[in-house]
Amino acid sequence: MAKVTIRYPEHSPEDRKRLLNELRNHLDADEGLETLIAEMSNFETQYGMSTIEFYARFVKGEMDDSHDFISWAGAFKLYQHLLQTHFQEQQAAA
Repeated sequence: MAKVTIRYPEHSPEDRKRLLNELRNHLDADEGLETLIAEMSNFETQYGMSTIEFYARFVKGEMDDSHDFISWAGAFKLYQHLLQTHFQEQQAAA
């Protein structure tokens, strides 16, 4: 079997920080929130329960670890994170 080596250019810590900041500046929190809301809404329709109900049951271990449930829980956690980050940024700017 052939060995494959993937190499990435080396970046200094300053370069990595700059690249991450540029990436953050290009992300639109509102667009991300809309996408997550649509994804969670699809799961709600498919499984007949709200995201809040699902997540409470998931955390208690009442739901299995299917791909859908892991994705749904991840979408909800990311949604919470984006909301928190978005509002903190708005408060800091005010």
